[in-house]
Amino acid sequence: MVDTKAYLPVAGEEVISQSGQTLILNELSRYAPSLYFNVNVKDIAPVAGVTVHFEMLNGSEFFPIASIITDEEGNAGLTLGFGSIHIHAVKDNRFVEAIVDTSETASVTLDFSKALLSEPEYEQDFDFKAPKDSMRNNVRLTEEQRQQRSLVINSAEQKRKEYAKGFYQEERAKELAAQFNSPQEVENILKAAEGNFHEIYEFLSTDFGTGENELQLQMLKSLMQKDYRDIRCEVLADHFEKSLKYQNDYSSEIFVPYIMCPRAYYEELTAYREFILSNIDMQDARLFREEPKKVWEYVSKFQPDSGRDNERLIGTPEGIIRSGIASLKGIKVLFVAICRTLGIPARINPVDMTAQYYENGRFINAGDNCDENKCNVRLILNGGEEKWFYRNNWTMAVLKEGMYQTLELSDYTWKDGRMELSLRLGSYRLITSNRTPSGSQLAKKYCFSLDSGEKKHLSMWLREADISDLTMDIAFTPFKLSDGNDEEISSEIVSGDKPAIFVWLEEGHEPTEHVLNEFIQAQDVLNKTNFKIIFIIRNHDALSSDTFKKARMALPDAEVYYSDFSDTAVTMARRMYVDPENLPLTVIVNEGRGIYACSGYNVGIVGLIIKILNLL
Repeated sequence: MVDTKAYLPVAGEEVISQSGQTLILNELSRYAPSLYFNVNVKDIAPVAGVTVHFEMLNGSEFFPIASIITDEEGNAGLTLGFGSIHIHAVKDNRFVEAIVDTSETASVTLDFSKALLSEPEYEQDFDFKAPKDSMRNNVRLTEEQRQQRSLVINSAEQKRKEYAKGFYQEERAKELAAQFNSPQEVENILKAAEGNFHEIYEFLSTDFGTGENELQLQMLKSLMQKDYRDIRCEVLADHFEKSLKYQNDYSSEIFVPYIMCPRAYYEELTAYREFILSNIDMQDARLFREEPKKVWEYVSKFQPDSGRDNERLIGTPEGIIRSGIASLKGIKVLFVAICRTLGIPARINPVDMTAQYYENGRFINAGDNCDENKCNVRLILNGGEEKWFYRNNWTMAVLKEGMYQTLELSDYTWKDGRMELSLRLGSYRLITSNRTPSGSQLAKKYCFSLDSGEKKHLSMWLREADISDLTMDIAFTPFKLSDGNDEEISSEIVSGDKPAIFVWLEEGHEPTEHVLNEFIQAQDVLNKTNFKIIFIIRNHDALSSDTFKKARMALPDAEVYYSDFSDTAVTMARRMYVDPENLPLTVIVNEGRGIYACSGYNVGIVGLIIKILNLL
């Protein structure tokens, strides 16, 4: 699926769905071979009003790429590519699913008489087939054009770096940082602020009369790093000053992130506390503090207006109160804002997105009356010796109103092949997937329910691919590299007698950034392996790339060499049958033969590399 957004109808365009005022236009046929695929839903007679979600398996999650409501004939269709598509059709909390290969059929009929409120407990293996690569719109640059493109990109990058040099004022930063117990943390935050340096500096240097400034640093640490780049000092100061009167009511571990912090989710950060206090009378404020569930009853009156909704824009607390309109996410943000303004610790649970308040040493769901001890079940996941990466080779989702909602478990860690979770009663689905070089995936689905009981055990597995499905065996001529002293060295000597990963990097470009970030994410695994990692760059300029610096720190044994890409990268790419103009280029070499290659960025590439090398 390739789509774009518009705010008015466009003649000749295929409108596949509408999100509030936003039209989603299907542009796939411009880029790849495609067909019109139709889903017909019937229960003896056609069923209208069924929402048909067309979903891709991506990062071990069924992710909707389009959602279309069936017409009076029970039909919902759109233009798709040739490969697997997961269909999830839902109405009135009942759903039916199917996986279809569009290279084999242009339609599917779903029997809604078999729709379920929840799935029975079972395991199922399934394959998810990727479309073949399309060369449509592929443009081959001449050597002159490549050089010109490189000059333009390098010039723009140099201008960006020159501009960014003025962001961080080292002398002022160090002078201010020296006033804190952790100077390095202050300097790191001021560096992360980039062009917003002055706003963060002003907040940290302001004397709020507390007698010490450590609390200001703790407040900043409760934010996301991206917030440092755009939050204003006046917003920080407003939340800081107006929450101080509750400082002694809770420990700093509760007070700072759940009362003082201005962020609840991904909303725009604003100074809303004075406005909220002016719109809630004293009697209601007292009642809310005594019974925080009353806050949820209050915010639930703000009803969404589907015609004005945009899923990516969440109303600010003041905007919601003024307009009387909020999405479900906006209602949760408003709940947290009101609670924190009144000194009630609150949050949106990062695991399942429920609005919660803190009471008697634990967080309680605001929207239900279920006792936490009775409504939670311990789930013990047994993952064996597999290396699991959340939203890469596994995810877990909970069923709510006929839709599976992926949980956020990225911060949970495995210990000795086990993970223990405390989850609400309900129906769940766990998916594991193993991506092959073609982009197709070998997946496994676990459907299960958590009923009242002390705990439940679930063993999960990653389907194994045969090494012949993952690798090639191509002989190639060793190539020359240059070390840091400008001395030539053969790739044979560089790799030695170990399997090696050669990565030609185009620093500062998004595909390379993604690949490097995956290397960083997998550092714990990579640093324990017996194969070599060789990063190849054009010149010393690449050494100043921030992401490259992080990758080198994360992988201290990785080696860095230099080469003329027009000679080494292009030749190697063509020998390994991948696009020579699409960087980064990643090649696995074993015993002098190329066994895997990838040009550009594919999701999960580093996990796949680890899998291939472990199979050797």
